[in-house]
Amino acid sequence: MTWILETAFWDDFGAWDDGDRWLDSLVPADAGLRQIAAFAFSLDGHDFYALRCGASETLLYDLTTGSWCSWDSPGRNVWRANSGFNWVGVLGSGAENAPTTNIVLGDDTFGTLWVLDPDSGIDDGPFDGDAAQEFTRAVTGGVPIRGRPSPRCNAVYLTASIGDADMASTSIQLRYSDDNGRTYQSAGTSIVQPGLYTTEVRWRSLGMMKAPGRIFEFIDSGATVRIDGADARFDDQTE
Repeated sequence: MTWILETAFWDDFGAWDDGDRWLDSLVPADAGLRQIAAFAFSLDGHDFYALRCGASETLLYDLTTGSWCSWDSPGRNVWRANSGFNWVGVLGSGAENAPTTNIVLGDDTFGTLWVLDPDSGIDDGPFDGDAAQEFTRAVTGGVPIRGRPSPRCNAVYLTASIGDADMASTSIQLRYSDDNGRTYQSAGTSIVQPGLYTTEVRWRSLGMMKAPGRIFEFIDSGATVRIDGADARFDDQTE
């Protein structure tokens, strides 16, 4: 497969040859997905291939980790960016408002060009004078359970880079699902503070677990610079 660095539009999945039919299983061919935009960029040591699936969802594939994620903009199911690339040569001008990276994206909502900054935990507004906005990040993981065991989840610990002085938020929320993600229950919020880099981020007494297992979702709006992993402790074991 060739990874392209430009925007491409397709109006009919069925017209593709057999070599591209892998997308049929990824993107349902319904009326809301008649058009898909594809573009690619490299950010913070990761190579991303983005698929904007009509008005339904924007999916990004991380070639570095081999994992999928979903990005969206406030109030929308999709990410406002519908085209983008790494603009070689855009850096180094020395101007006051010069971009910090060479990743340039086109916004089809406001007609704005955006530059992605991996070191920023907030979003600028689309117009001059707009206040910066927090944006929500969520990551999930799970513990599978088979058969009849019902271990008690005593605690969940999050390992992350915290305490940054420029953090946009101080709260990290955990919620979990015992029915494969159909419904979620909140486990509460853990508070971290700027300048405190070794705070233990944990949630305790999360009840009994049973088959098929439990999905954990961690949500924050800038409290972490990086999430390294999570551990669940139940009974006398740790996963």
